[in-house]
Amino acid sequence: AYFGTGAAYVIYGKSSGIGTIAAGSLTDADGYRITGIASGDQFGFSVASAGDINDDGFDDVIVSAPYGEDSGENNIGHSYVIFGQAADRSGFSIDTLAASDGCRIKGEADRNFAGWSHPIKGDFNGDGIDDFVVSERNGDGTAINSGTA
Repeated sequence: AYFGTGAAYVIYGKSSGIGTIAAGSLTDADGYRITGIASGDQFGFSVASAGDINDDGFDDVIVSAPYGEDSGENNIGHSYVIFGQAADRSGFSIDTLAASDGCRIKGEADRNFAGWSHPIKGDFNGDGIDDFVVSERNGDGTAINSGTA
């Protein structure tokens, strides 16, 4: 395939500094790797802070796979919210993402490329819990391929 599966790396901050970390040999103390599901999904195309959307005191991250698709779909796009937590994340997989670990947001229609970017986060509904935006590059709002968010 022309494009790979893709990956994103969560690196833990340290008061002593981080130095150089080889992504291929990341230890549990350094952080963890999140690998995409299928070749061509381009998981990791866009990565952003999602704030703390489940209000547990840990920041969450949103990672996109804008070319992601389930059977019968064509580049619908997926975004994955991964909840922050203190627990060890070794062996973590988005392929078996449990509701306690995060969620997946699917695009609306074929070739919409949901998750092209995650431009902003904030508390949009005033409930004191962070919210986020997922864009669709080709989402048909008022004109063909006009984009939606």
